[in-house]
Amino acid sequence: MLIVFLLDTSASMNQRPAHHGSMSIFDCAKAGVEHFVKIRGRDPAARNDRYFLVTCEEGLGAIKTGWKDSFPIFLPELKNLVARDLSNLGLALKRCFDLLNQFRLQSAIDNYGLGRMPWFIEPAVIILLTDGGAMTNNTGLQEHFSLPLTPYPGSELTQEPFRWDQRLFSVVMQFSSNPNGPPNREAGAALPAMSDITGGTCQIVPNFKAMQGYIEVVASKLHTGIVVNWEPLHAVPPLQGPDGQMLTAPPCMHKMVYSRPNAGGFWPIPESYYPDPNMASLPPRTAAPSLKVSTSDADPFILDNFPFDKYEIEPCAITAYLLQHKHTVCWQVFVAGSGPDGKLGAPFGYLKASRTSGCVHLYVLPYNYPRLWALLDELINQLKMTQSAAWRQEFAKYLNALPNSYIPPLRNALKRFGLAAGAVPDHLAS
Repeated sequence: MLIVFLLDTSASMNQRPAHHGSMSIFDCAKAGVEHFVKIRGRDPAARNDRYFLVTCEEGLGAIKTGWKDSFPIFLPELKNLVARDLSNLGLALKRCFDLLNQFRLQSAIDNYGLGRMPWFIEPAVIILLTDGGAMTNNTGLQEHFSLPLTPYPGSELTQEPFRWDQRLFSVVMQFSSNPNGPPNREAGAALPAMSDITGGTCQIVPNFKAMQGYIEVVASKLHTGIVVNWEPLHAVPPLQGPDGQMLTAPPCMHKMVYSRPNAGGFWPIPESYYPDPNMASLPPRTAAPSLKVSTSDADPFILDNFPFDKYEIEPCAITAYLLQHKHTVCWQVFVAGSGPDGKLGAPFGYLKASRTSGCVHLYVLPYNYPRLWALLDELINQLKMTQSAAWRQEFAKYLNALPNSYIPPLRNALKRFGLAAGAVPDHLAS
């Protein structure tokens, strides 16, 4: 995992809060980074971690450790940091995302135009430590938190500066220098929304002990995966939970889908547009895909021996509802605009609760899998694997409506059913 520490190096970080001895807020922030590295080091998955250190300094000097630097350089650079800059957090955060995205285009990890692959990812987190004071730049105070647009090759393909496998965790250290004084009302006003949209969290901590506690939680629960926006297509009726509370699903949630990098998979998540070979350019993506969830109960049938991908969903209102709902049904999932008609499109998978594990999983299947199941059922059980002219015509209609990215994996999957490779023409994948 790629781990970026962004430290607010503004002069206000030099305040020495009451009850913290001789330590300034900046000293506490550096101690928090060291504590994170210590806790994270206990996880076997940490052996592949790579650490970056970024500050609010102007220019490229803000990157204290980057891609070319090894871990032995990290801690000395951290100890040598001083807080004497402006608090231009928007620019500093944008620099962090640019640093993480530096090599994504050449590695084709985002797979633009060919569907999103939940297993082909480069998980990253940014840990921001700040006192949450007023933001400043060379022209004075900043009224609004914003990430400036600094175009680079490939940046036009995603609407936001971050990606679906990059999360922001913000630590706002509201350590009051006056133990009886009010907290800083300006602190971290924009950071909760920014953290949430990336799938991270923002925590306001009143003292060093609370900061260490939050750091430990983040360091010990760094799951790898992607962030998606779940959007129920219809309102669901309230359902009584085990604790007596009424459960429902909000209109939209930014939540994680857990997956391991390079673990392999079969089916992509479709793009929010239908890829056309005649397109002059690709439409830009949103960083996190919006997955529409039909709250109508459907049959979770999958053909025997047919490949599918299965991912656990981060607990949220939808998972709580499904776990109290019927366990024998599923809710189909769509990406609006993915079909040739530009409308809702066809389902590419479904959500289903597991009574045994107490989790909800996303099953990813071929695009418009209900139609494919019907065609294969007819071929196997009625036609006895003899392709009639009418069946071939209907199968061709199905193939012609598929996004091209589904053709290669579909060809491989159909071999299990004894269909010749020629059943899926090569020109469809070009």
